[in-house]
Amino acid sequence: MKTIKLITLTIISFLSIGIYAQKKVEVTLKARQPQERESLIYKNNEITSKIVYEYDCNGYRTKRTSYEWNKTLGWVALSLYQFEYNTNDQIDNVYYTKWDIQKEKWTDISDLITYKYDSDGNLAAIERTKISGKPLELVSLY
Repeated sequence: MKTIKLITLTIISFLSIGIYAQKKVEVTLKARQPQERESLIYKNNEITSKIVYEYDCNGYRTKRTSYEWNKTLGWVALSLYQFEYNTNDQIDNVYYTKWDIQKEKWTDISDLITYKYDSDGNLAAIERTKISGKPLELVSLY
């Protein structure tokens, strides 16, 4: 009799484990976040400058900012590149802006570098124009 109860209990245990294993478990992964990476440049074993790269949640580079180390001021910005991509994931526009150290802000004049592609997606031309006005900021949807 004890053997039958033990066998029954064992079978019920295995069945309940099997039923529990069939339940769907939803796992929520952390959403991909924009990332920032830094590259340091050394001269005579001292850090002299750095480049900070920013990427969107899809891994596309959106910004590249160059800095120079100043012993008095710390990190001083030099230049900023902002990248836009077309629907084919190719670079469409690059905005280049310099830092105005006297005004402590990005200059109001930027270079716009536009990449033109042929119907097969091959780079056909690069155009460079000057843009006056407010510094441009990329708008991203993520």
